[in-house]
Amino acid sequence: MKKIPKYPSTKQKASHEQKPKVPQKIAVSFADLTTNKDYNFDYFSGSDLKGKLKAFEQFTAFLQRLTSQTRLDISKKSKKDDCGLETIDLKFLKFKPNVSLGSDTKIDVFRFGNGKYRLIGFFEKEQDNVLKILGFDFDYSAYEH
Repeated sequence: MKKIPKYPSTKQKASHEQKPKVPQKIAVSFADLTTNKDYNFDYFSGSDLKGKLKAFEQFTAFLQRLTSQTRLDISKKSKKDDCGLETIDLKFLKFKPNVSLGSDTKIDVFRFGNGKYRLIGFFEKEQDNVLKILGFDFDYSAYEH
């Protein structure tokens, strides 16, 4: 009877070492979107549909650009750059978010549509890649400028 040679196992043993974290692209959540119709998707219904369609097109194009980047990417940009942000205090917000936040919470404001429109949200944790969208600002009325 012929002996079958033993070959070294190709299975790798699990390592308990922490692997380096790969920067994840930004994802968005609408779960905390305000119920105020001036600052949520209800804005896009009603009169001036041509102007609102333009704003919606700008919004969807912006979301595509934003979600193709990481938090590190956007942290290197100025607030006037595409997908750049500015941080403001929650107390300056003029609508009620659909989530309970502490009074010292900082929220992020992204400009889009050549700076004409704003997306307002926050990242819950410093390392989180999920942008929780609180509302939109299409007429400079959502927060104190």
